Amino acid sequence: MIGIITSVLTGAASSFVVILILSRFARPEVSVSPVISKVSNGDSFSYVIKIINRSKRRLVNVQAELLLVKTKNIPGGTIVTTEKLSLIKDSVFVIDRYDVKDRDAKYAYRFRTNENIDEVWDDDDTQMIRFRVYGHNEISSFGRVFEQDYRIKRASVRLGEFNFGDNFDIT
Repeated sequence: MIGIITSVLTGAASSFVVILILSRFARPEVSVSPVISKVSNGDSFSYVIKIINRSKRRLVNVQAELLLVKTKNIPGGTIVTTEKLSLIKDSVFVIDRYDVKDRDAKYAYRFRTNENIDEVWDDDDTQMIRFRVYGHNEISSFGRVFEQDYRIKRASVRLGEFNFGDNFDIT
């Protein structure tokens, strides 16, 4: 009887250690641009948010959402509502692993919207833009949500395009 209990406890402990190691070292690491790029399309603009997969493995089943977050004071507190802004493409099957030698920078991806952010985001005191992206590690299947809040429009939206590769510079 003691042998069975010892076997069960040993198996549970080793499973816990494996899960702990995988969750610590095999989780995705993604950087989200701290600003939104505003790109001219002739007589209109599109807005771009760049992400970089900094993981040692590919990021798979990537899903993103762009939200206009509004706060409203009511008796007894504040409520938060969200309005979904459409992305041209809100999911990507795979983003390659981070590799400084990657000449094509396949570890970076740009999410784009044609929604007029300057028009819909009209009050910095009660509104902000929130970008969320989810993906999981191709081997461990551990997933993670990454979130970036853009709180002040004049500091968050910059005219120009993101530079190529491993940075969030806009020119």
